[in-house]
Amino acid sequence: MKRALLSLALLITVAAPRLFSRTIPTYTYDQLLAQSDFVVVARPLQKTHDTPERSTLRDVSPPVPVIGVETQFETTWVLKGSKRDRFILHHYRERQLPPKHPSIETVVLDGLLLVKFDPKGYSEYLLFLVRERDGRFAPAGGQTDVDTVSVWRLSPVTR
Repeated sequence: MKRALLSLALLITVAAPRLFSRTIPTYTYDQLLAQSDFVVVARPLQKTHDTPERSTLRDVSPPVPVIGVETQFETTWVLKGSKRDRFILHHYRERQLPPKHPSIETVVLDGLLLVKFDPKGYSEYLLFLVRERDGRFAPAGGQTDVDTVSVWRLSPVTR
């Protein structure tokens, strides 16, 4: 009996993370640089707002409803692409939907790596971006996992 319980515990320990996890894409610096139109070190400005856009990220399970967000950035350094003082990053935030059955609580097992910028706190980011048709920029690694894939927060330099 003890052996059966030990085997079951071992099986759950090994299999559970695989049952409730998903693969987050990884890219090298060179891969991100090659697929980006615009690579820049920049800091967010006070101009962050939701757009009327409502969409669903379908490359995760379950699909996640999102709201479009635009954040305006001020350029510090351009590593690839045309020099510009400011640009708009188009990204998403999760949209909370009311539950279908109010008595049943919804649990999200796989969190997305979406980004949220606090313009009041001074932070600079290394951004790997692609140009969209309307002139805005989007994360080069896709919209699902933005944080640490296409958007890298840089540590502040202290003197």
